[in-house]
Amino acid sequence: MKAKQIALILIPLNIILAYFVFNSINGEIEFNKEAEERITENVQKLKDLRQVQIAYKKVNNTYANNFELLLDFLENDSMVIVKAIGETPDSLTDVQALELGIISRDTIYIDAESYIFNEMYKTIILQKDAVHLSIKTLKDELKSITESVSSCNIELNELGGNSTEKNRKQTKLLKDKLLELGANHKKLSTAKNTLIKKVNEIEKEINNKKTKYPLSIKQLRFIPHTESKSYNIDAGQVEKGKVAVQVFEISTTYAAVFTGLDAENKSYELDNLLKVGSMDEASINGNWGE
Repeated sequence: MKAKQIALILIPLNIILAYFVFNSINGEIEFNKEAEERITENVQKLKDLRQVQIAYKKVNNTYANNFELLLDFLENDSMVIVKAIGETPDSLTDVQALELGIISRDTIYIDAESYIFNEMYKTIILQKDAVHLSIKTLKDELKSITESVSSCNIELNELGGNSTEKNRKQTKLLKDKLLELGANHKKLSTAKNTLIKKVNEIEKEINNKKTKYPLSIKQLRFIPHTESKSYNIDAGQVEKGKVAVQVFEISTTYAAVFTGLDAENKSYELDNLLKVGSMDEASINGNWGE
């Protein structure tokens, strides 16, 4: 009787325990999904800000150390484009051709925003085209390897069981070649898959830029999902090989990225930075693995 009563008591306890376990696992899955989305959105903003910093340096020979300078440049400044008209003969320098009137230069001014983000799209599309070309080349190489393997197998079959010294040597050479072709095929297949993954990432970035995270200059400095909390920005110089090199860094903490989410005791160190550029070395890369 007591055992039956204990069992009846344990049933609802087990149901409650199962409910909390399910909620815990489901909550972790939902957090990771939202966390990945938040990071992607911030990475896109940091990429946009990097493009503005690169353009700012082209005009001012230094990076901006605050958002007032950077965004004022983006909204009110322009980029100089020098268009070449004509072609310089091989026997002359550009300066000589200019003096003789064979070629000319036309200076065009384009507002900074249009120049920066049109160039950004062009760069992304060119990257995509280059990767597609590399994939095509790899496919051609893989096809050639497959044909070589087929040819080797035919030769091995033709040699058959003939066990002359010459045939044994030829058989060994063909088998060694097959092993080499197999290794090359595996290496090229891995490279092809890596490039296909890269194309997918580029297409995702293009889609994100156009639809999910369209450019807003007014909001560019602010961390998404915060009450107008700004990214940290700094700029200066580091010495590289006894040469002063201009550097910048734009960053935020993961705690800020996950504002409003229950991010405690999850798989992220909340004090770590998500950033682009560096104040310690001459790098304009992001630390998200690019």
